[in-house]
Amino acid sequence: MKYLKYFFTLSVVMSFLPYAAFSQNKLEGKVIDKNTNTPLVGASITILGTTKGSNTDAQGTFVLHYNKMDTLFVSYIGYQPKKIVLHDESQLNIPLQESQTALNQVIVSASRNEKPREDTPMAISTIGASSIRETKATSLDQLLNQTAGVYMVDLGNEQHTMAIRQPLGYNDYYLYLEDGIPIRPTGDFNHNGLIEINSEAAQRIEVIRGPASSIYGSEAVGGAINFITKKPSLTPKATLETEWGTRDYKRINLDASTMVNDKLGFAIAGYYADRSQKAEYHNDFHKYAINARADYRINDKTSLTGTFAYIDYFADGKGDLDSLQFYDKDYTQKPISNQRFTNRTVKALRARLSLQHK
Repeated sequence: MKYLKYFFTLSVVMSFLPYAAFSQNKLEGKVIDKNTNTPLVGASITILGTTKGSNTDAQGTFVLHYNKMDTLFVSYIGYQPKKIVLHDESQLNIPLQESQTALNQVIVSASRNEKPREDTPMAISTIGASSIRETKATSLDQLLNQTAGVYMVDLGNEQHTMAIRQPLGYNDYYLYLEDGIPIRPTGDFNHNGLIEINSEAAQRIEVIRGPASSIYGSEAVGGAINFITKKPSLTPKATLETEWGTRDYKRINLDASTMVNDKLGFAIAGYYADRSQKAEYHNDFHKYAINARADYRINDKTSLTGTFAYIDYFADGKGDLDSLQFYDKDYTQKPISNQRFTNRTVKALRARLSLQHK
């Protein structure tokens, strides 16, 4: 009877094992950047205490089978890992926050292809999405001057000079790019070239400090700055911001993106900035900047990208401080301009269509 009892108990347990095996839940998830909502490719997803795991694909998606109360561990280099206790989820978006310590950065500008930072024999720095968002810069010098060896001089109304490991000056030693493509034709004087950049559309900025002529030509004899535009986010996202300053400065920022389906996504970002003062100050300024982008994934190895950028810029030439004001360090007064003929007008239109295959 004793052995019969053990046999009966074992039979009951064995009879429920197939049901336990088939009672696992299926989870389809996405791992995204918390700040930009863009997919993280190659993120690691494991169930703690087991050998079960998966990695995200080119769209940041993964598929995994789990039991209730399993703990999911999600990690990605350069991001803070996260633990999630699973219940009855069938779909899950997992946002990861960038780590304060940047590890194994991927650089695009050094070779025009994605490449690990440690394999890049160049003095190159990156300004990421977190820094761009937290700085809330009204002009690009407030971002670029965070980089060692870079000094962008603000001449007012987004006009500037640039010094990258060079003395201050007005020389055209630097190349400015958007998604790896120069924003001006070869031979066009590139001083004040960043007027033609939409800072609101930048997801990341990469700065090459020093000569990059072997890759980008003679325009980059002193360095290069590459603005990488925002990609469509996996989930719908929209932001509208307004700013007012005490010196008649006004600005409106717009940022929106989404994926229509698993293949097609759109992103748009731009801003309008304006300063209107009395005629005698001769310091009026306005700028319209808009960037639009569409990404279409043909398959896992092939994608099509189309971008459009438009800049409309106007600025008067303002006057100088009075010498007494300068020596008294009194910058609160608005000096009367003695110049009535200086102004700068820019209308820039750029568009591209790129087919990428790996």
